[in-house]
Amino acid sequence: MNNKETVLITGPTSGIGKSLTYRFAHHYNYDLVLVGRSLSKLEVLYNDLKKNKKITIYYFKIDLREKDSSKKIINFLEENSIN
Repeated sequence: MNNKETVLITGPTSGIGKSLTYRFAHHYNYDLVLVGRSLSKLEVLYNDLKKNKKITIYYFKIDLREKDSSKKIINFLEENSIN
């Protein structure tokens, strides 16, 4: 990944999380890591956001209520060299 700012957003497919996702993508051009429970919703959001060629978008399906979810997210970030 490049040296651009990256933001991790949980719950990016609805409500405040969705609003934040679009704000960071379109107004600030941040790279995004989107974390949510529904793979299909994450994919729809990814396909909409990837129209912005200035940003890199990653998404990861996980339920934050799951044991060790934070460790799994950290592993995902490390595996993809996301800082």
